[in-house]
Amino acid sequence: MEGNSVGKSYAAVFQTLDEVDAKFKKRRASNNKIKSPRSRAKAVEKTALYYMTRLKPLAVKLEKLADRYGDSYYGKGARTALDAYIKSGRKTLKNPLAGKGG
Repeated sequence: MEGNSVGKSYAAVFQTLDEVDAKFKKRRASNNKIKSPRSRAKAVEKTALYYMTRLKPLAVKLEKLADRYGDSYYGKGARTALDAYIKSGRKTLKNPLAGKGG
């Protein structure tokens, strides 16, 4: 997998992340409609757990890209995203190349 294929794999990870983010936002919005504080707290906790469990496989894919293609544009982007993910306590994942042609 060279050049364009690496970029497609990188883009696929962040496309999946966009889908996960959309579902997360939708779940958070419905959590805000729950009136019972106890039920809302449970729902918020489940939503956060859902989000973090969906991020982990994406981070693994980024790690593989970074390890295999570390010297390439997308390999460096994957490493930067992975480092930020780890620094955030494995709670957020963002595309460092967004808006830069990536």
